[in-house]
Amino acid sequence: MSQANPAPDFDEWLAYVFQKKHDDESFYHLRLYPHADGPRIHPADLAALVVRLNTRPALLRQRFDLEQIAEGFKFIFGVESEYFPLIRQDPVPEEQQHDVLRSLLPLYTDLFDPFSTAFEQQPESAAAGSDDLALAIFMLWDMSGFHPPGAGLEGLFPNGNLYQVGIVFEVFRAILTRCRSENCRASALHALGHIHAYHPDRVASLINEFLPPDKIRKRTRRSRHELPESLHGYARCAREGKIL
Repeated sequence: MSQANPAPDFDEWLAYVFQKKHDDESFYHLRLYPHADGPRIHPADLAALVVRLNTRPALLRQRFDLEQIAEGFKFIFGVESEYFPLIRQDPVPEEQQHDVLRSLLPLYTDLFDPFSTAFEQQPESAAAGSDDLALAIFMLWDMSGFHPPGAGLEGLFPNGNLYQVGIVFEVFRAILTRCRSENCRASALHALGHIHAYHPDRVASLINEFLPPDKIRKRTRRSRHELPESLHGYARCAREGKIL
């Protein structure tokens, strides 16, 4: 059985993720790769690294280019690392698992939204890698690291954990409320559209907060942060689960 190493240095881990240092086989497998034989990082220490990154993500813009940031997040949230299946279950304490979910909000508000707003306002002057990062943001909740194969986004809620359902929906509400860019808000709508199959009433109720009332459903709770008209059609599709 593999044994846990002490947690790696945060800067070392950033380089590992965002500068593709995991291409070094010995470092990748013996030091940080979660399912490797031999010493590996403990899942709770990995969760702590992810939370630390998500709650102070602006530092990435100072250290890495946009393409590196995009590829790094694809690694963290995707199947290549398999981080999320590890940090969403035992032996990671349940409250720490909740912290991982809550930390996704500052990732949006402090990194994704400022980038997306600037990109949408001046796409002609966007730096290289902007398209890659914009797509990674939009598809973040679709990345397979969030859920086991075949489980769909219901895998966001291990064992039907209703408390985690509540946390995720509050994160979505906060993204729709606090983010100004269309891409970040569309990212939340995209995820909600997929989750509709499991929580249709809750999805519809949340999206209705951000849409003007219509003949299909009346809004029961009004948000001061109504979606821009350009997202109304997409939001209505997500409200009905009609998202590809």
